[in-house]
Amino acid sequence: MSEQITTFLEIEQKLSKDGEGNEKRVLIERLLRQAQDTKAAMDAGLAPDEFAAVGKFRDACDAAAVTVGKVWGRMHRQANPTG
Repeated sequence: MSEQITTFLEIEQKLSKDGEGNEKRVLIERLLRQAQDTKAAMDAGLAPDEFAAVGKFRDACDAAAVTVGKVWGRMHRQANPTG
């Protein structure tokens, strides 16, 4: 029985149509750049309560970059199981 992928978010729709991985690369680059910019702000100095919140945001950007790559891989591995 064939398994159907259901997409709920606009980003999922974009990734599902992104066979070459261009959209994936752009999204990952943007997320990692945001994480780097956030780290730079943390290094410049923040109040302790801001530091914790901004650190969580940086971690979320890193996790989102990994997630985008994994989701894209699953979508396209299933569409092309030999590739």
